Amino acid sequence: MNTGRQSLLMAVVLLLGPGAVTALAQEEAAATKPPVMAHELEGRAECLMCHSGAMEEIPAAPAASHEGRENSTCLWCHAGDAAIQTAEAGAIPHELEGREECSMCHSSGMEGMPQSPADHEGRANDSCAMCHEPSA
Repeated sequence: MNTGRQSLLMAVVLLLGPGAVTALAQEEAAATKPPVMAHELEGRAECLMCHSGAMEEIPAAPAASHEGRENSTCLWCHAGDAAIQTAEAGAIPHELEGREECSMCHSSGMEGMPQSPADHEGRANDSCAMCHEPSA
């Protein structure tokens, strides 16, 4: 944590009490989550028709982080009941080199390995790092 942030947190604790730090941490975590879709899906299944950047008043999908994603992946993050909205993605506790095929261990029933949850069915290995980050 940088010293400026530490100073801010210390000031918050002194002025407002330790509960304020918890509230700030929760607010910061919420700010890092993708925005929840603010409209119904019916008749709007082609997300990029509106979220391509062509219409000023409608937010565009970030080009760099969303490149090559299909409409079917939007709800993985932007639905109100999506796992990323309701739970924390666990960190990857091992190196990725030589282990790029996540499903070889995590979707095969390999003994002792945490298995991918049902809502991850059909996801490609390259989508894992969208939520899970290596801790090593």
